[in-house]
Amino acid sequence: MNKKRAVKLIILVGIILIFGTMSVLGVKKITKPSIKEKQLAFLKEHEDEMIEYIEKDSEYVQLKKYNYNLDSIVFNWNSVAEIQSMAFSEKKLSIEVDIFDRNENNLDGFEIYIIPDDISDPKRIELIE
Repeated sequence: MNKKRAVKLIILVGIILIFGTMSVLGVKKITKPSIKEKQLAFLKEHEDEMIEYIEKDSEYVQLKKYNYNLDSIVFNWNSVAEIQSMAFSEKKLSIEVDIFDRNENNLDGFEIYIIPDDISDPKRIELIE
């Protein structure tokens, strides 16, 4: 009788260890950020650089700034996508941008494109277009 109990106990402990290991590995996969989450966090960290680009390099925004009292530049974080414009070109991140005046009128909307150093795990911006 003791041998049967010992065998059952060993089997039960083995099953618990197997399921415990599987659940721990599953939790590690869940807590690891996805590529999309890394890209989104990267863009949010570099929001000031993107605003600076829009304010300095966009002639349309410059005209609006003086004629229409440009008030805010708003990024649509839900629109972030990884794109590739042509077959062998480098991948880039796109994000929709809206520009509002002081009366909250939408003056313009467009996309900007960010080319990071590494599309899967970006650390710095190489180019903004």
